Amino acid sequence: MSSSLVVAVDVADSAIITAFLCSIIFILGYTWLAPWWHYPVGRALISLDAALLTTLLPSVIRLVFRVNGHTVFFTWYTAASIFLVAAATLWRLKTINHVQHTSRRSARSVPTDPTPQEDE
Repeated sequence: MSSSLVVAVDVADSAIITAFLCSIIFILGYTWLAPWWHYPVGRALISLDAALLTTLLPSVIRLVFRVNGHTVFFTWYTAASIFLVAAATLWRLKTINHVQHTSRRSARSVPTDPTPQEDE
C-alpha cells in the first residue's frame, strides 16, 4: 500500500472516531444545558446525532476492537442506520417548519398598537 493511501486511511479513521465522540459530547452537553426532551426542536436535534451515532458505531467497533466489519450483519445494520439518519433529517425539517409556522401564526394573532396611549 502506498504511503499516501495509508495516510488517507488513517485520517478517515480519525474522522470517524472524532465524529462519533463529538456526537456523544453534543448529546451529553445539550442534555446538561437544556431539557431537550420537552421540546420538539430539542428532540429533533438529538435525534440526528443519535442517528449519526448508530451509523458510525460499526466503524468504531471495527476500528477499536479490530472486528471484521464486512459481514452481512454490519452491512444491514449500516444500511438501516443510514436510513435512520435520512429519517431524522426529514423529521428535523418537518419540526422546524411546524415551529416556524406556529410562531408566525401566534405572532399575527397578537394585536399590536404602535401608537403609545396617553393616560387621561
